[in-house]
Amino acid sequence: MFKLMPILLLVLVGCKKATSDDEVPYSAPDLTVVLGAGEVLAGVVVDEESLFGGISAEGQLGDFKIYNDRAQFIVQAVRESSYYVELGGGVIDADAVRPPGELGRDRVDDLVATF
Repeated sequence: MFKLMPILLLVLVGCKKATSDDEVPYSAPDLTVVLGAGEVLAGVVVDEESLFGGISAEGQLGDFKIYNDRAQFIVQAVRESSYYVELGGGVIDADAVRPPGELGRDRVDDLVATF
């Protein structure tokens, strides 16, 4: 073990530290794109147009949207909630994918796995 210590130290010292030039800027996907059969898209909601309405809709900027050509879901980010569960990771909105301009019909309050 002690014979490997100098080699490990050299490896650690020799590793290049990431600089801001090495970072790849995050580009949020456009979550308003109409998808075809077999396609799926997920990402962070960065504009209101990506959200959908309904009686119980509570999706906000910063939450996550995942959808395909038939169904769409909003997963709550880590933030305070006005409903039952105040933790992130639960499905808070669900609806069928509707034509642009048609009102959403979300009726989901909270769907969360519990133990």
